[in-house]
Amino acid sequence: MALYPITFSIPSEKIVTTIPKKSYIVAKFIPVGVGEKTYIYNTEEEYYNDYKQSLFAITKKKGGWDCMRHYEILACGCIPYFENFKECPKYRLFNFPKKIILEVNKFYNYLTSKYNISLNNSASQLTNDEINMCYNYINILLEYTKNYLTTKSIGKYIIDKTQISVNDNILYIYNHKGEDYLGCLTLHGLKEIFGKNCDDYPFFPYIYKECDETKNFNYNSLHGRGFTYTKLLEKNDYNNNYTDEKIIENIKNNKYSLIIYSSLHCEKSIYNKHIFIDIVNKYYPNDKVVFLCGEDEHKPDHKTSKCLYPECIRKGYKCFVREL
Repeated sequence: MALYPITFSIPSEKIVTTIPKKSYIVAKFIPVGVGEKTYIYNTEEEYYNDYKQSLFAITKKKGGWDCMRHYEILACGCIPYFENFKECPKYRLFNFPKKIILEVNKFYNYLTSKYNISLNNSASQLTNDEINMCYNYINILLEYTKNYLTTKSIGKYIIDKTQISVNDNILYIYNHKGEDYLGCLTLHGLKEIFGKNCDDYPFFPYIYKECDETKNFNYNSLHGRGFTYTKLLEKNDYNNNYTDEKIIENIKNNKYSLIIYSSLHCEKSIYNKHIFIDIVNKYYPNDKVVFLCGEDEHKPDHKTSKCLYPECIRKGYKCFVREL
């Protein structure tokens, strides 16, 4: 098997350790349609606090079934009410707690039929049994998130499917134009597991805590304002900052047990091609090369209307596709 589903994930340091005090039934932030931006918060703290103070938060499919918002809601100790979740295909959100989400959807519908939330959104109007039921769901979902939805969990999933060891050296080539949730979060998880045994190239400074490359940088200019996936790792603990020449030397010397490309689609690459691919193909068997596809659903009117994974797996590469 060379084709696998994959999802976004959440850094474990973003997950609450205790359930925050709940003041509201449902969070203020409500997602809108694809391409519409409703950034009502200027800081990650404001955004997270909306979820932390609420029992439920509304989420939905937008460009794809997988969405960073789902994980942020869960990490804040909040219950996602997921619109139209019954329609989610089998391999989309493959590691999500689907059965539990269907249960909490029913419970949310019960509460909203009983209480007029548009007039009174206070959690204090709920009965003790209703509050206890909410907290029970939150505890179950938090435990699930810690065990299965962290960046480290996705890193371990890739290790398992590619049959490498945590003691191996790997190369992670971040070849996406700009920020990419799947690329950044997967790299974070692999860095947590492999440390400096995971070489990342080219250096993508935004996942690291403030360093020379990001001083005075406006993180609000990044996708999603940089919430959740930026300023997480210590550069000196996790990054080798190798030159092109050093990376090429390492490839030729077979330093790596696995080489991962963050973007399957060349048109999304900062180089309009898969960097070093000719050298990689010369020195590595194709089954030691992995491509990630973090794109939204592939539709005729999208820039990436067709996924390239069939061609890649025919060549023997391994592919992890988000909207499989």
